[in-house]
Amino acid sequence: MSLQQQSAAQTTSKVPNNPENGKNTNPEINEYIEIQMEKERMRLEREAGITSSNIQHFSAPTENLFTADQRGSTTLLFGGLTWGHEHLIEGAFRGLGYKTSAIPTPDVESFQLGKEYGNNGQCNPTYFTVGNLVQYLQGLKKNGMSTEEIIDKHVFVTAGACGPCRFGMYEAEYRLALRNSGFDNFRVILFQQTGGLNQSEMEAGLEMNMDFSMAIINAFNMGDMFNGVGYQIRPYEVVPGKTDEVMQKNLDAMHDVMRDKSRYETTGTSKRILSMLKLDGTANYIGKFCDQLFGKDYTDGLSTVRDNFNEIEVDRFRVKPVVKITGEFWAQLTEGDGNFNMFRFLEGENAEVLVEPVGTWIQYIMWQYKAAIRDRKAVGEDEFDVPAWRLDKKLAIELSYWKKVATMSIAEKLFAREYNRFQYALGGTLHELVDQYELQRLGHPHY
Repeated sequence: MSLQQQSAAQTTSKVPNNPENGKNTNPEINEYIEIQMEKERMRLEREAGITSSNIQHFSAPTENLFTADQRGSTTLLFGGLTWGHEHLIEGAFRGLGYKTSAIPTPDVESFQLGKEYGNNGQCNPTYFTVGNLVQYLQGLKKNGMSTEEIIDKHVFVTAGACGPCRFGMYEAEYRLALRNSGFDNFRVILFQQTGGLNQSEMEAGLEMNMDFSMAIINAFNMGDMFNGVGYQIRPYEVVPGKTDEVMQKNLDAMHDVMRDKSRYETTGTSKRILSMLKLDGTANYIGKFCDQLFGKDYTDGLSTVRDNFNEIEVDRFRVKPVVKITGEFWAQLTEGDGNFNMFRFLEGENAEVLVEPVGTWIQYIMWQYKAAIRDRKAVGEDEFDVPAWRLDKKLAIELSYWKKVATMSIAEKLFAREYNRFQYALGGTLHELVDQYELQRLGHPHY
């Protein structure tokens, strides 16, 4: 045997046997290959005179937990929507047992603080929203609260998602500005984080359960409707300022409805029996679901709000152009310096404003989820390259796919149903939500 043959034989003997017809499914083989590749990379770098250094990848900073025992002493802060949305969300949070406070609408000073303490080259919505939180905390400090007390007794709650734009970088931008402004270790919680901050050993301070999800979605929907009706009435009011006066009254009333809303729970003998049968959780889930679909707490409150709006004297003989607002999500929604007070300016120029509701964005997220699972069908680790004779696996893949599609389709229908139920209780003068599939059909030929 030649020296080359001996070397090849020794190398072959080091490779772990793979019983699966040559496929590299054995983790020992993959590890061996990675080691050999790393050795070869190091050899080539030495020959080329390249000195490499160990790369330390970024990891999210460890954050103080927000636990259940801190709820009574910790205030949840949030912002970034309209005042109407935020007032109703306050009521929803308080109804769930949280201390909460909405941050005021961002102004130009917030923008300047965002630029001062944040990254360069960010978009205006980033500077406004991030700077607004810094401004609010600085206000607490000016009023006598210590930095340690602010950090210990407050948590900021915001929405989060993946992506390269402002929305995907929200968390990092908030943390950077907070650190640069002297509020390092201030807690930021994203809606997308299951169980608050992945607190497995302790009960999370912010329980993102069914009650939480439904309360927030209801507040979003009703906030959309209040704003929409206000924009429909304000340009035609006979007494200037009357719409804003009634709007304040209605928002306060609906805030109390959200706060005082009773949550369905099994009790007494039925709870004990269901617990013995291990059906307590399922029964609670079904009860909460039915209460949402058929309960009258919200629709009765909206009917009262409708009657209050009807008391506003209007002159419909005024000719007004309808101006549709579109654009970046936050800028086309906010009601302040973030869009140069555009809505009040347009109304002052004798226009009727039409603003897209948050509900359209929620429907888009559901549409996007269905599109993603359709595009990724059969490309998962357990789904790729399934042998033709494994009909059981192919059937399981199909069933899993259609289960996800059906679940989200039901969610879409129920969301639209609840939105329409609320807006009809409010008088039925608003548009129904945009059909995402019609938009898809119209836009498809252009891409």
